Amino acid sequence: MKITYKFIGIFIAIILTALLIFKFVNNNISEDKDMYSKDYYEKWKQNFVVDVDSNKSKVIDPQRNNITVSEGMGYGMLFAVALNDSVEFDKLWNFTKNYLDEYGLMNWQIDESGKVIGEGSASDADEDIAYALHLAAKKWNNEDYSKAASDIINSIKKYDISSEYILLPGDKWRDNIKLNPSYIAPLYYLDFQNIDGQDKNYWKKVSETNMSLLEKYADKDTGFLPDWINEDGSVEDKDNIVGYDSVRVPIRLLSFYKRSEDSRAKNILLKQEGFLNKIGVNNLVAGYSTRGEGLQSYINTTYLASYTSSALIKPKSSLSKELINKLKEDDDNSYYGSSLKLWILLIEEGRL
Repeated sequence: MKITYKFIGIFIAIILTALLIFKFVNNNISEDKDMYSKDYYEKWKQNFVVDVDSNKSKVIDPQRNNITVSEGMGYGMLFAVALNDSVEFDKLWNFTKNYLDEYGLMNWQIDESGKVIGEGSASDADEDIAYALHLAAKKWNNEDYSKAASDIINSIKKYDISSEYILLPGDKWRDNIKLNPSYIAPLYYLDFQNIDGQDKNYWKKVSETNMSLLEKYADKDTGFLPDWINEDGSVEDKDNIVGYDSVRVPIRLLSFYKRSEDSRAKNILLKQEGFLNKIGVNNLVAGYSTRGEGLQSYINTTYLASYTSSALIKPKSSLSKELINKLKEDDDNSYYGSSLKLWILLIEEGRL
């Protein structure tokens, strides 16, 4: 009996040791994962965020004469709230609200001196800014952010969405309706439904209408969507590509799917994942026609971020793991590529 008890004791000790080792390793992996996004965010800020004064900051594109676009301000606010950086969030919002147009939405382009050089809004930025304010209001229990989010959401309803519930490119586009698939943000519409004072059925119709359009225009084989679609449903040759607009479609669809498990989002992403898997990680290039014809001979951060989003519909697949590793190793310092990289990594970690 003594020998039996001895072996039982040894067995229990081995099990406990193994559990402790697993916990230690798992905690270290989680910490490394957390540290990567936090460290990359700090690098992103260092490269692309500059102080205007002690209370305001802006996101710039150094490769385009340090211009600021509303899209970048939306990204900055999303990243700041995701990583609990309330100081930077407040400074970015203080800059943003100084450039609201007559409809209460941010003018889309500002030069280095602070002059508006692109009047009117871009609806993708309007949505990102509103959603960031909504998240910040909840995270930091801030009523001012909550009111600002509601004001912008109401302006989006009035000026960025058609009477048929189709998302327009911005608040000055009612006479020239075109659809930009990458502007459609179905995850946000889920949250907008539940904000006090919002019409739940309205945002359900917006989500349903625009998701149906994505499903309709996604290529039946590749799942890719074009940069722009004309009002009559036609697509010009120059837009019938996975270009620098539509690279964002899978990012927005993945974030939506992770929350909703929407079958349409899943089917589009699965088609994209299947196409990319056939090509293979080492053979992917920066851009394809929607039919799957390669457009370049190189790959860059912007497209790696996009393809990683598509692959993450199967998060445990070798394709998604290889793409995440390749994305992290990539050292492109462009504003746009770096922004999409940080965005998808935050979604993958469940922060956005």
